[in-house]
Amino acid sequence: MNPQRTLAYQQRVGSLAHLAVFGRPNIAKTHLKLAEFLTNPNQKHLDAANQAIAYCLGTKSTAIEYSGEAYGAHVYFRSPEGEDITFYGALDAAFADHKDTRRSSQGYLFMLFGGLIDWKVTLQRSVTRSTTEAELLSLSTAAIEIIWWQRFFEAIGFNLERDFTLLCDNMQTV
Repeated sequence: MNPQRTLAYQQRVGSLAHLAVFGRPNIAKTHLKLAEFLTNPNQKHLDAANQAIAYCLGTKSTAIEYSGEAYGAHVYFRSPEGEDITFYGALDAAFADHKDTRRSSQGYLFMLFGGLIDWKVTLQRSVTRSTTEAELLSLSTAAIEIIWWQRFFEAIGFNLERDFTLLCDNMQTV
């Protein structure tokens, strides 16, 4: 074990965590994978962390952009009934994609007026036996988060005048 390499690796992965949480959701899965090796990284891991940082530097002009236009100027998402939805969440899970533990990764995002306001990517805490079970766990996590958003909007007096929507791409789960 090389203490200098471990420290350098941990610093890089910490920087990637900051980026993933505060504006670069596109690197969240990369950060999740790199964070698995924080205690004993080898040179291959350090090279991968350096490559991720180089990617971030090379795409630093890429950003989440909010237009600032008044609501109604764009259709953000249209429900099956044809209604515009201003706030919604979407979720997904990848069944048993973590090769060592056979755990599934999951993620969700929330959009408000066409802008991304919340997201998270994690490994599920338990091993699931099917894609549907993995999606149900992901749905449960996103449902807890959407309840938080509902309470937050109520607390600040923001009324969307409609039920909240969670999108899921797995028909068995739906």
